[in-house]
Amino acid sequence: MADGAREGAGEGGVGASGGLAVDRYQWLERHYAYIIASQRPTGAIAMTPAQLDINPYFANRAARALLTEPRHLPAVQAYMDWYLAHLNPDGTIDDHRVEAGQEVSLGRYDSADSYAATFLTLVEAYLQAGGDPGWVVENRTVLDRLVGLLSRLTDPEDGLTWAKPHYPFKLLMDNVEVWEGLHAWARVLETLGESAAAAETRQRADRIHLGLSRFRRSDGLYAWGLAPFGLRRGGNLQRFYPDAVAQFFPLALGLTDDPGGYEAFAAAHPAWHRLESDHFPWMMAAVAAARAGDWERVAGALATVAARYSDLPFPWYVGESAWLIDLLLVPGPELAANWPGLPGP
Repeated sequence: MADGAREGAGEGGVGASGGLAVDRYQWLERHYAYIIASQRPTGAIAMTPAQLDINPYFANRAARALLTEPRHLPAVQAYMDWYLAHLNPDGTIDDHRVEAGQEVSLGRYDSADSYAATFLTLVEAYLQAGGDPGWVVENRTVLDRLVGLLSRLTDPEDGLTWAKPHYPFKLLMDNVEVWEGLHAWARVLETLGESAAAAETRQRADRIHLGLSRFRRSDGLYAWGLAPFGLRRGGNLQRFYPDAVAQFFPLALGLTDDPGGYEAFAAAHPAWHRLESDHFPWMMAAVAAARAGDWERVAGALATVAARYSDLPFPWYVGESAWLIDLLLVPGPELAANWPGLPGP
């Protein structure tokens, strides 16, 4: 289910707004440290500093968040090396669990398209953060396996991807991430001087963008999935995930700047910022809220984080820290003017 340092953040990721900037810097450093503490000596990024479970999808997002601070480039490259070393022959990668100090494959993964796409997005972010282009050249054959996997998962009828091999469902959130990942890979190809391949990859991404209209219901809401024969799944916004989350996901990942999906989500869950609608905190919702200009709920969500997750206990995990880092960097210079106040971490 998904950027280097953004404009408006100065040296060290600090905004230019006095005391607010200091608070922002402290939050950033704390969550960088949380992700780094979750990284194993092998390079794998586990779900929490307890280092028991490794989900490559969330690790991809956590590594990408680390790239907003260039000093973390070595840690990210170590993770990228781990990821490629653990690929299955078909380009998929399994979730892992640490048992007796050893990383053991669980022989399964939540999705194939999202894992591959978010890693391609990570590769482009790595280069944008000053990473070594030689790493991409050296690992090009393996990276092409990820691109090939996405090709095999693509339905030629509409350009959308199935979530897994032999799994006849197309998921809205996965396809938004594949759109993002293919555009990222096109930029990598341009960096390597492969303009024709970049143009072809961008066309594939654009076709996904067009195909996303198939998820639209007659009431304007997004279905979270497409079953065989084009049957739409979802639309019950009282169900937080996946139905309600699907509405703001394209905004959170930057596919659109239309706040309508977030507004539908917030109408169904007006108190989401209290972080009680689901087992997990869902900092992604706060990113969507910031992009929609809902600063009051953004501030409320951060206040809840400060009060309830002061020690970052589970269900806090690296994915939440990654989205929180995004939240602190995405808004830019308007942050101080619009935010009612940023609580201390």
